Amino acid sequence: MRNTEKHKKAGAASELKTDYDRYRPKTRELVRWCLESIGIFAGLDFLFYRSAAMAVLWFPFVWFWIRWRRKQAAENRKKTLYYHFRDLTASMQFAVCAGYSLENAVREAYQDLRQTYGEKDVLVRELKFMWNQIALNLPVEQLFMDLAVRSGLEDIQMFANVLAIAKRTGGNMEAVMKNTWRILSGKIDTEREIASSIASRKYEQTIMNVIPLGIILYIQVSFPDFMEVLYGNLLGVIVMTACLGIYLVSLGIGQKIMRIEV
Repeated sequence: MRNTEKHKKAGAASELKTDYDRYRPKTRELVRWCLESIGIFAGLDFLFYRSAAMAVLWFPFVWFWIRWRRKQAAENRKKTLYYHFRDLTASMQFAVCAGYSLENAVREAYQDLRQTYGEKDVLVRELKFMWNQIALNLPVEQLFMDLAVRSGLEDIQMFANVLAIAKRTGGNMEAVMKNTWRILSGKIDTEREIASSIASRKYEQTIMNVIPLGIILYIQVSFPDFMEVLYGNLLGVIVMTACLGIYLVSLGIGQKIMRIEV
């Protein structure tokens, strides 16, 4: 009977395991992304083609938009995990200093972070999963290694490796937690300083991204005869497609320039 309960508990906990490179959107997110893509492509079709036939050809790109949004959501979730992991190491450090074992330090960290971020937080869910697995006598260092593999984050991988070595050799857990917190804090603070320093540049980039579309719309409204020659003929389609391609490439280059990794 006890073994059956343990298996049920393990099965329920395994459902919480998350592959951080893949994001499974909820139905309302998919609906919102579809509406976003349709609105964007309808606007681009109006500005560059004004063709019902071209509007139909835009629909396959809905898939690309959803794929990009899923990737963006996965990156944001991974970033949240990374930022909150610093608080985890700090909480575990205090617990270890207070005389708690590593296993009980995980439980204390779970209680602290649940109060701070809520039950639905990505790291809080991971800690709840870990605590359930620890109750089934799984090694805590193995659980952190599993999290490191699923997250793909180098710093969590480093922490898991050092934790495994310290646990096996009887190393100073307090020093491990302290050094990990110091490294993560340094990187996160640097990332936030960079983000703060380039925030105005990102705002300027957003404005520059909108200006070309605004110019086309302004010319269409103010000088409709001037733009009419570009619609409804093959040469106009080629010219406007080339302009759209240059615009999209410029957007991609701008995004890469603004992405700075520490």
